Order: sequence, then C-alpha cells, then structure tokens
Amino acid sequence: MFPDAQEVFFIQNQGNRAKVMVLDNEGNLKAKMVKKSAVISLGTMSVDEYKEERQQMLKESGKGSETSSVEEDRGEKENLQPIGKGTFGNIYNQFKGKVKEAFNFLISHKSGDLLGVFHRDDVGDIDLVWGNDKMGLAHIIGKHIGKGKDFENIDDAINMIDEVINKGRIFQESKNRYTLMLNGFAVGIRKDFDGKKKNWVVTAVDFNRTQEEKGIATNPTSTSHGTKESESTAALNDSQGKGTSNESNKQENSEKITLEDGTEVPMKEDGNPDFSQLTAKQTAELYDTQFGEDAEQIISDNVSKSKKALDNAANRKVTGSSFAEQKASKDAKDKAIAEAQEKYDSAKAVADAYNERQLAKEEDTPEGRQNLIDKARRKFNRMKSSVKDNAQAVAQLYNDTVGSLLHRLYDGTGIDVFDDTANTVEEYVSSHIAPYSLSYDGTETSKGVKQETGLSRTDFAKTGFLAKEGKGKTIDKLAHDLWQERPENLQDITDQDVRNAIIDIITSGETAFGLRNYIQDMRIAQAERVLEGQKRLADDLAYAEERKAKEEEQQPTENTDNDMEGNSETSDDTDTAPSDDAAEDNTSEMPFDAPSADDAPFS
Repeated sequence: MFPDAQEVFFIQNQGNRAKVMVLDNEGNLKAKMVKKSAVISLGTMSVDEYKEERQQMLKESGKGSETSSVEEDRGEKENLQPIGKGTFGNIYNQFKGKVKEAFNFLISHKSGDLLGVFHRDDVGDIDLVWGNDKMGLAHIIGKHIGKGKDFENIDDAINMIDEVINKGRIFQESKNRYTLMLNGFAVGIRKDFDGKKKNWVVTAVDFNRTQEEKGIATNPTSTSHGTKESESTAALNDSQGKGTSNESNKQENSEKITLEDGTEVPMKEDGNPDFSQLTAKQTAELYDTQFGEDAEQIISDNVSKSKKALDNAANRKVTGSSFAEQKASKDAKDKAIAEAQEKYDSAKAVADAYNERQLAKEEDTPEGRQNLIDKARRKFNRMKSSVKDNAQAVAQLYNDTVGSLLHRLYDGTGIDVFDDTANTVEEYVSSHIAPYSLSYDGTETSKGVKQETGLSRTDFAKTGFLAKEGKGKTIDKLAHDLWQERPENLQDITDQDVRNAIIDIITSGETAFGLRNYIQDMRIAQAERVLEGQKRLADDLAYAEERKAKEEEQQPTENTDNDMEGNSETSDDTDTAPSDDAAEDNTSEMPFDAPSADDAPFS
C-alpha cells in the first residue's frame, strides 16, 4: 500500500477507516487514512518510545534531531491534564484560540469539553464539545459532514465554523440560543447546559442549498438542537424525516388549525393557510404557535425575500422596439412593482405584529422587561459600529433599538428614564470614571487602587478601569478633582463622600463599560417601583370590586328573608335615612384601606 515507506504507524480507528502515520524514505512523516480492514498490527509502543525511535531514524537518515511538528503536537495533546470533569467528559482550558488543535483533539478522543476555543465580544467565550449524535461536534460530523451534505469533509467544516463565529453576524437570538450567520452558513450556539450558563457550539449548517439538494433536514435554530434526546423532532433526524407517504402528508394537511381565540385558520387545498383571509396579527400568531423559536427566522426571511423582489421589480428595465411595446413593458413594470410592494408591506406588517406579540409576552414582568432591555442594548452595540462615524445615525439607531422600547415600557410611570442628571454622589462618580483611567500602584504621595482596595492587579484589570503602567489617575487625585468639579445640586458632598463612592464602585464587580448605563439603570429601577405600586393598587381595586359585587349579590336574599319573617319595622312607603352611627359603622366594612401618602410607590 505504501511501497516507499520506511515505517507505518497505526494511530486510531475512525469509523470503518483507520488513521496511520507514514514515514517515507526521506524521513518525512505524513498522516494517511486507510481501510480499517487493511491494518495489521505488528506491535505497540508508547509516544515516548516512538519519539526516541524516531530521533534515531532521523540521525541515521541525516536529518539531525528535528522532530515532526505533527507528532510533537500529538504528544503534547496526549499529555494534557484536564481541569475537571463534566457531562461532556473531561474539561480542558488549554485550547483557547487554538481552533484546529481543538477539533483534532476531540476527533481523536471522541469526548471532552474544551473551554474558550472561540471568542466574540458580543457573545463571550464559546466552548467546543464532543457531545453526541444530537449535539456538539459528534452531531455535526454525523449529520452534516459527508458527500452531498452541508460540508464535504471535516476540514471544510472547521474552516467555515471558525469563519462564521469570527466574522458572522448574530442572525437570531433567543432566550437560550444564538444563531450566527455568514454567506448562507450558520452556526448554532447554545447559551446554557443543564441550567448553567455556558456558550457552546451545538450545530453548523449550510443554508445555500435546499434540504432536498443535501438529502437532509437541518436547522440551527430548531429547538431540537441541544435539547434532551426525547425532545428532538423528526425534522432534524434523517431517519425519521424520510419515507413519509403522500397519504400521511395529505392527512396532516387536512388537520384543522385554530388560533388562540378559537378562530379556525382557513386552509387552501394544497394544505397552506389562506393568508389573504388573515390579519397581520393573526398571521404572526400562527407562525409563533406553529414554529416557536424558528418563527422569527422564517418571518425575517419572508421580509428579506419580499424586499429583494421589490428591488428587482423597481430595477426592471423598460424594453421594446416600438412605443406600444415600450408602453406595455412600462405597464408591466408598474404592475410588478405594485404587487411586490403589496407583498413587502404585508410581510413587514406580519413582522411588526410578531415583534409586538413577543414584547407583550415579556413586558408585564420585571424580569421580562429587563430581558427586553438587555437584548435591545446588545442589538444597539452590535449595529452601531456600522454607523459609528455618523453621530446622527448613531442617535437614530439608539432611538430605534433602545429608546423606543424604554418609552413604551416606562412613559406611563412619570419617571424620565432618559434623565442623566446625577442626583447622588454614586451617580455623579459613575458618570466620570472612564475605562482604563485609574492608576494601580499610585505614587509616594497619592494612593492608587492597590493601597485603597487591596485588589490584585489581575483582578482589577478585569474591571476595565486599569490604566497602562505609569499612567492614569490615583484615587486621591480623582476624588479631589471630582469634588472640586461637583455640580450645583451636590455642593453638600465631601471629598470623603466622593472617595467612598469611587471605592464602592470599583469593588462592586461592575465593569467600566457597564457604568455607561448606571444612571439610566437607576431611573429604570425608580420606574419599576412605580409600576410595582401601580400593579398593587390595581390588584387592590380589583379585589374591592370583586368583594362589592359579592355583597350586592347577597343583599336581595337578605331583604327577602326579612320580609318573609315579618321583621320589617317600617312601612313600604317610608324612607329612612341612615343615622350618623350607622354611617360611622359602615366605614368598618370598607374592603381595603385607601392608600395614604406613605403608601406612594415612589417619591
């Protein structure tokens, strides 16, 4: 098989094939794949024994004592020590930024959890795990690599996954998943595992070809990726997705679909909903209930396709060799534009209705509102780099992503969440500590972070406040400067108040970049207290109305009973006003106490 080889070393089995290392007559070592049945073992040796024998071979062949980088790399990886053990196997932290080495390690060991192989500023560290046939690298190899599938071979998959994670955009983000997209390729990133926060690669897919072209059904945003095996759906499992007869399809298509209010969705003969009879709100609900997390991607794709069709219609050339032909061509173009515009407007209306529906799901709870705000801020931070040189465009982008949401959530509270006036010493200090601006060591006459807090340089560097060595302000200097420049409404604060606020902030765990939202977060907290008070008052009023209604229902029964027993002491035509004592007694039956000034939700 290898007539020019000095030696052939068996490394490991990979399915029905085996990996071997071939040493040729010139002393070069090359990796080869052969049929598993072709391997006959003549003996075994350890990596160290092999290295020793390899050195001797190189000396005899005149190559000196050079060692192959391939075998050195393999030897190093074999000697790696895990830092722990988890669900995916041994945990390693030695592969940060080493993408190809990480893939090769997992393929070799078929087990493991490699921390921080990838990194993105907007996502954080991303781990690579071996997983199983439902998730991780094992799933990608089994389902998406091979002839006619998403990737022809493992090298293509490695290169594309690395490129998508480094250069792709966040196409979709849900509560537990990111979908990164670049040039039609997608990588699915889970945000957690077993309830613990953890970014890790769950799958990778090529959307440039249809499922029929690839012979598989895949979707990186499907909820079956990265979930329990019992939850995986037929759409992601080839064996379950094939062999479905036309009869069963017709049966599925004939099933009735109803909306949340009980309205039956009108269906066409081909099994598709008749969207012409549905409002944008109903269509958004239909997609949401039928497709779950995938609905956002589908609706977004519909908008993109309809926009592209509109652009194509607008760019259509008027043709014809005569006036009549040119007029007909122009009329056809105008008709195409009108039809495309109608479809685009419809798709946009559905997208707006879907976004409104998602907002409504979360805006009624403090946790939901905070999640919406966090997502909006991340979206703004991702998108502002494209318009960073245009201040007006940045301001408009902020209003479209964050500002409009905050108006929606808190305009009814009476709190201006956009008011950035510092009302406390903490708010004042937070808005005047810039990233990378504080001296760690200080000077002989002015204390730095080290003397004031006792934090190590490494821990302090993680906060983003640490200036370059020999640069930055000391705590003494910053406190004195801020005290001297304090605003009119904070004239009563002292130098020590400012110093204490600085120390509290830099030791709180908050980062320098997180402080940019400090004052706004304080205003949001105030608005949240108002919302809490409003909800409490609304609940009290609802309870009072409910109790009053029950009392009114019981009152006629009591009067009838009194009449039947002859207990009425006044004639039917006599009106009797309640006494002062009775009026006073009625106050004890108030269903709830009217809120006093002390009960105000926010002051």
